[in-house]
Amino acid sequence: MLPQIIITSSEQKTASFSTALCRAIGNDLSEKSSIKNKKPSQRNPQLKPPSKKAINEALNQCLQITRERDYTNYVAALVMPSEIQPALFTLLAFNVELAIVRDQVIRNSGVSGIYRLQFWKDALDVLYGQAKGPLPRQPVAIALSLFGHHFDEHLLRNLITARQRTLGDRPFESLNDVKKYGIETTGSVTQLIMHLLSRSHETNEILLSEETIQAVKSMSHAISIITLIRSTMPLLSRGIFLLPNDLMEKYQLNADDILGNKKQNAVRDLVKELTNIAEEELLKSRQYRKSIKPNLRLALMASGVTLDHLVKTLHKSDYNLLHTRLQRGYDLLAWRFWWRKLLGHY
Repeated sequence: MLPQIIITSSEQKTASFSTALCRAIGNDLSEKSSIKNKKPSQRNPQLKPPSKKAINEALNQCLQITRERDYTNYVAALVMPSEIQPALFTLLAFNVELAIVRDQVIRNSGVSGIYRLQFWKDALDVLYGQAKGPLPRQPVAIALSLFGHHFDEHLLRNLITARQRTLGDRPFESLNDVKKYGIETTGSVTQLIMHLLSRSHETNEILLSEETIQAVKSMSHAISIITLIRSTMPLLSRGIFLLPNDLMEKYQLNADDILGNKKQNAVRDLVKELTNIAEEELLKSRQYRKSIKPNLRLALMASGVTLDHLVKTLHKSDYNLLHTRLQRGYDLLAWRFWWRKLLGHY
């Protein structure tokens, strides 16, 4: 998980409308939790339903978690249909809870992180009836109990298993492993959002076309690569190094070279290669735009905006890992989403 994005003053002004909407949603989220669903619920019928007060508190907590730790997706969610927002903020908060496990784990103490991820695996087991026992009295878990039947269980579990495999301090073995991680994390979240968007549409279909899946895969490849670049220095300062071994060997680099700002030309060439690959994957994803239903394109907006900003920043900075704009927010973020929604772009 990257450090919390700093929100610029201009962005706060342009997002003022979203704050008002946030209050409107948050006043009684439980009243908005009706998404069309013709399929039978997968939720464990033995679970005791939470009280209305517990539901509202849980959903408001999900909204706040997303706003504080995943601001880009938070603003993107505010331009999506209001009827899916309670389930959407639940999903995004669940993803945040998993992503911040690395932030909460001290180096070389991966066991505690494994236990924290196991907590969520156990919660899903109870939620989907694979284990007996009460659901944890944790806000995100309570919210998940409301919308478990709206989410693909396999995709939710992908989010956990991907983090389990990468919890240690070892770097990725190859660039392909980075791409695979992107599919299992960002790709799973994107598909889950598309399922919600499909259910809010009058057709109520959740079958995604092959072109849509390919667009999601390419976008996930791109965002995983760019996120890896962006997080390199913050993680390295904590002794965690994740850049793939195959590229490090290609450019004859090690972690000390990057931390000590040595072999600057080789480091720049490595970052340039990664940036160019990410940009190519972004363009591949956008080639499928016209084949994707307009309402489903909304699920790709947050990744598209993030990539445009960071790829441009890396090109302009001559692929400098220390450039301050890599860790900053994006000006006029709310309006970027509204404009892309209007044009049907991502």
